[in-house]
Amino acid sequence: MRPAAREAYAALDKGDFERCAALAAKLGGSTPAEQSEAYYLMARALEGVGKTKEASQCAIKAVNLHPAPQSLAYLARLFVQLHDHGNAHKAAAEALKGAGEDASVLDTIGNVFARLGKHEEAAATFERAVKIAPSNTEMRFNLATSLGFIGREVEAKTQFERTVEADPGHGRAWLALVRLDKQKAPIPALEKAASAAQTPDEQTRLGYACAKVAEDLGDHEGVIAALNAANEAFAKAHDTSIALDLENMKALKTSFADPGYFASDAPSAQAEGPIFVIGMPRTGTTLTDRILSSHPDVTSAGELQSMPLAVKEASGTQSRAILDPETIAALSKTSPSEIAERYLTRARQLHGTHSARFVDKLPANFLYAGYIARAMPSARIVCLRRNPMDSIWSNYKHLFALGSLYYRYAYDLKSCARYYVAFDGLMTFWQQALPGRIHVLEYETLVADQEGQTRALLDACGLSWNERCLNFHENTAAVATPSSTQVRQPLNASSIGRWKAYEAALQPAIRILEAVGISIR
Repeated sequence: MRPAAREAYAALDKGDFERCAALAAKLGGSTPAEQSEAYYLMARALEGVGKTKEASQCAIKAVNLHPAPQSLAYLARLFVQLHDHGNAHKAAAEALKGAGEDASVLDTIGNVFARLGKHEEAAATFERAVKIAPSNTEMRFNLATSLGFIGREVEAKTQFERTVEADPGHGRAWLALVRLDKQKAPIPALEKAASAAQTPDEQTRLGYACAKVAEDLGDHEGVIAALNAANEAFAKAHDTSIALDLENMKALKTSFADPGYFASDAPSAQAEGPIFVIGMPRTGTTLTDRILSSHPDVTSAGELQSMPLAVKEASGTQSRAILDPETIAALSKTSPSEIAERYLTRARQLHGTHSARFVDKLPANFLYAGYIARAMPSARIVCLRRNPMDSIWSNYKHLFALGSLYYRYAYDLKSCARYYVAFDGLMTFWQQALPGRIHVLEYETLVADQEGQTRALLDACGLSWNERCLNFHENTAAVATPSSTQVRQPLNASSIGRWKAYEAALQPAIRILEAVGISIR
């Protein structure tokens, strides 16, 4: 390696992106491979300072000069960040052909496949990486996660166990491990790791893992204590305000109350549209997706970001938030057909959306129900509802992706309750504003009358009856949500009413619901 290139890589490793960029700009080269390396380093430096689009342009130049697997895999990762899923898969597949024994490149490719929902491909790629670099705990964790998504849970458990053996403080691995099985005894190694955790994020992850073990053991006080400690740690490192969420829901109701809100061109015409499964997380959205995708005419596309991104792009606003009052106001001049076209263009980049009917099960699409209904008249919308306190408790005790803006409310009990109240109000508004467009499916009713509710669900989605939908647990497709274990089991009532064991601790949430007349029973 050229000394100047070695110096640039060293600067990159130290996070000195300015120096890396300066060195890369002078690096040049007498061969395409050397010139490609200069562009690759510049791309890495640009990404480091948050210029992802500019980084992708440099990475493309690097690949055009010399399509090395490292550059191709890196470009694929940048395409994922830019939500260009079609080109991301193309670049990752090309990188895989020449990856050989480079574990780091294989790991990058595996992560791209995982982000694209191609979990079988991801697992196979991670297996190759771990075989080459068995001591790398992050690669092993990635392999374990993908194995869990595709139903190879025994193997996943083994890989998670090996991860925490090598790195006893690996919070993500501990959390995934305790979720796979019901614990029958305390786990001293986990308790030791939790007490020794140094960063807020690891304190949060390990705290939630301890809460899960305490719940399995029936230690209700231990659950609350662990959750309180975990959420306190989370608040040190992340913004927990839900002010923007509440402003958005208020702005949506105000805007859609105006009959002339949308530009009046004819909405996009489709023979059959997507099926959107919406609602609060942890209320049966994955289960419903599984039931629908067990039908031979339907494929699950997972939790797509296509609708939020389509709406943001159509608005033309430059604000950092995907949805905010400014964006909602700007959409008054947007045509419904533009949103439909942007959505379908993005969605069709993914394999699961190539079938005649596909399910988009992003729960947060409840915010976009008005845009969906207006832009795609043939789309079907299914909203999951669950007992308010079961919904709040399930959200509060579950650790979502750290840093995700969708779930800021979940780290504070009162915020959970206030968010639920706002969600309930928005859904009531949508049902009034969009009569007949939203099929409401109550989780408890589905459990009590599986066949009757499944028939009604299929009918609402314009689907013929099929027995496979009753046997959703036999569906072998990948599931990339925390409910992956539950939906591989027959329907049961075990999760109904769990909040009651914590009723005393949940009083602050109960009071918020009762103050606005929401029944908790």
